Amino acid sequence: MKYPIIGPLKLSGNNLLDAYGNVYCTKAETQYYKECNYRGYKYYATMTDVQEKAVAQLLIYLCKQHNIPKVFKPNADQIFSSNKEAQDFKGIILHTSVRKDKFDWPLEMLKGVQDKMVEKPYTQVCKDPAFDLKFNGIPDFTGIFK
Repeated sequence: MKYPIIGPLKLSGNNLLDAYGNVYCTKAETQYYKECNYRGYKYYATMTDVQEKAVAQLLIYLCKQHNIPKVFKPNADQIFSSNKEAQDFKGIILHTSVRKDKFDWPLEMLKGVQDKMVEKPYTQVCKDPAFDLKFNGIPDFTGIFK
């Protein structure tokens, strides 16, 4: 199973290579990558469900902590047209929203993260008071994912 977030891949024979030239997977292992023409690359390593949940969990937490609406900038891979447009936008942006020299995940590959950002009502898993004391002060995201 592939876990690191790798990003773009280059085809070399029947293998897909990471940015360092290491074999990530074969072209036959389609569960590990997606074809997506973006910023000069045709193949991108996919995130696992666990990785998508972790990114979604972090975004939910940051949005709550900083009162940020949980919406991605439309056309987030395109740079803002002006400073005013950037300052007026309220939500989640990518590196590519503000700098032409940066590189992010293709938007269509962030769909899984966006889908996992839908919150559900909190459900306490453990009724033991010692559990609550042990984890006092640590954000608990149990039960917020689909």
